[in-house]
Amino acid sequence: MEGKNIIYLNDIDGKTRAFTIKVKVVRLWKRSNPKKAGETWAIDMVLMDEKGTKMQATVWSNDFKKHEKILQQNECYTVFKPRFDKNNQKFKHFDTKYVLTFNLETTIRKCNNFIGPTHGFEFSTFKSIKNGGVSSEFRTDFIGYVEEWFAREDTTTRYGKQSYKMDLILRDLEGIALKLTLWEEYCDQMQEYISKNKEEEHIVLIVQFGSVHDYKGTINVANAYYITKLFINERNEEIVNFKRSYIGKASVTTSTHRSIGQSGVTSNEDEFLHNTTFSTIRQIREIAQVMHVIVVGTVMAVDKDSEWYYLGCESCNCKASPSLQFPEDDNGSDDVDPKEVLVCTNKKCKRDVVPAVHMYKVSIQVEDCTGIVNLTLFDRDTVKLWGLSAKQLVDKYLQVSDDEKTIPAEFNAFINKKYAFKIHVKKYNVDNKVDGFSINKLVDDPAIIAKLEKKFDVVPFEEFDSMILPTTVSSSQSDAGVKDSKSYAVDDSTPLPKNYESRKSPCDLKRTLEDSNDLDNSYSVSSTKSRKIETKEDIKAQMKDKLLIPKLEK
Repeated sequence: MEGKNIIYLNDIDGKTRAFTIKVKVVRLWKRSNPKKAGETWAIDMVLMDEKGTKMQATVWSNDFKKHEKILQQNECYTVFKPRFDKNNQKFKHFDTKYVLTFNLETTIRKCNNFIGPTHGFEFSTFKSIKNGGVSSEFRTDFIGYVEEWFAREDTTTRYGKQSYKMDLILRDLEGIALKLTLWEEYCDQMQEYISKNKEEEHIVLIVQFGSVHDYKGTINVANAYYITKLFINERNEEIVNFKRSYIGKASVTTSTHRSIGQSGVTSNEDEFLHNTTFSTIRQIREIAQVMHVIVVGTVMAVDKDSEWYYLGCESCNCKASPSLQFPEDDNGSDDVDPKEVLVCTNKKCKRDVVPAVHMYKVSIQVEDCTGIVNLTLFDRDTVKLWGLSAKQLVDKYLQVSDDEKTIPAEFNAFINKKYAFKIHVKKYNVDNKVDGFSINKLVDDPAIIAKLEKKFDVVPFEEFDSMILPTTVSSSQSDAGVKDSKSYAVDDSTPLPKNYESRKSPCDLKRTLEDSNDLDNSYSVSSTKSRKIETKEDIKAQMKDKLLIPKLEK
């Protein structure tokens, strides 16, 4: 049987015959025929076994008919009787003695029990690269924080070919900077990410199978054509851990860091004060188009009825759901036990069965002087706020409790703090008149918050009772009450109190009895139910029925 003679790549030698390997295709690309435009000459691959050893492999055009359809990147296979040759290629990507060829005598079958690493990264440090300790002859992996990037530049190569590139500055955890040049399709890949994620602040990049260049005594890195693979801010373990460590060491604050959206880069002050529309919580409900808005509010509570994390696809961040798969074993038998795998729920995701990581999805209630709204805080900002990954908190709390809805004590540090939020009003919110918004970004800079609060054009909350919006509603709406509403309304036509202008800020109010107690009624509502219009009587009843729980003296 094929499965009884499986060997590792390092065990291949001149005496090996008719052997079987179990490998993952971590990289696959097509090599063009240099003598005939548009014709594929060969399929090249990087194979990795369960020990993480990598080796080049090739399928030549004469053997495409047998192997081309089954071979895919990121898939695992058992390969019986590959041919091996000495590694005498002009471009040696790896320091191995042999390379493999899949020919007509080779048999390839998909394998579902590969237990090796997911990516097989072998990182070189920036220090070793800059000191000349990494060979320019072979490919290497490196990871860094994208500190700066420069616009695309058209250029001519030393061979006279017209080309284009973009340069980036990467920085590692030791503070060492390294210049990276991305050429052509890799330049396009990075530019596409930037254009779709302009608000992203913390970008970590992994370059797998990159190239080291020594140009006039200056060592830089670049992509190697075809073989290089970019991981841009993906949710794999290596990037998540690097990002958390980098942010912690650099002590990056929300008021000083800039997004990746421009090479000149927009500051938080510009983004929150000048480039995005400001809104009160009450006004959000009146928005009739997809847009981003800025709101200022205090975090009142974390929703205890919602799970605060989920398993997400590390490629696209969408939810990954468990599914049973019935694989064939290596000998072709169907009599095997089903295997539970994770399947990405995003239909546009290029991968079906996916590796997944724990990600934050924290539902919070935020209040300003005009009302209350439910917002959702996702992984990027939550990690930045607490310096802990969702996986760390899951491990910590599920070890002592089986209740997956247990709210970590770390979340208490978020309560009663004021932030400026940039939120996204989506098409779903507008079309269905549904509240509940995603947070794209938040800052706690007192200077930014103070300037934003001057934009409030509402009456103080304590005087709200006498200034209810006189709205005409149907009897059915009135009877329904406001149990499912998230915000309170103030009549724009009602004159402001005479002493309004003398206040420092519309939110700097004298504490009321309600401010001195915890509300048992959380105002929380379903994010999937339509908005309802409040009457004066409805809101009075809500305020009257709140159960106050005295706070304990600390």
